[in-house]
Amino acid sequence: MALRSILHVQEPGYQHDGMTLPGVDAVAFRDTAGALWLALVNLDPHEAREVAIDVAGLDVRSAAGEVLTGPNVNSLNTFAAPATVAPAPIAGRVSGGTVTVDLPGKSVAVLSLSR
Repeated sequence: MALRSILHVQEPGYQHDGMTLPGVDAVAFRDTAGALWLALVNLDPHEAREVAIDVAGLDVRSAAGEVLTGPNVNSLNTFAAPATVAPAPIAGRVSGGTVTVDLPGKSVAVLSLSR
């Protein structure tokens, strides 16, 4: 189910080889049960990003989920090292109609926004 508002992330961007890319990309969606989810991607392989999302009017009281990252952009799991890239818990801070999330570099996170 689509949300009525468009999610917009304001941040300085990530520069690589003379190009500026969005440093963080984000999507918000509701599942069929009506739960609100937030997916965030930090494209910067070197720097963590603090992302603030305006959730005023949505009565969000908590934000928690999982983040996936690894030591390098090309990290992968092997039989010898099966947990090099593994999901880890992540939580956002909710205050005054804003959810703030600290995203590690080169990461993908999905959080449930709960009432």
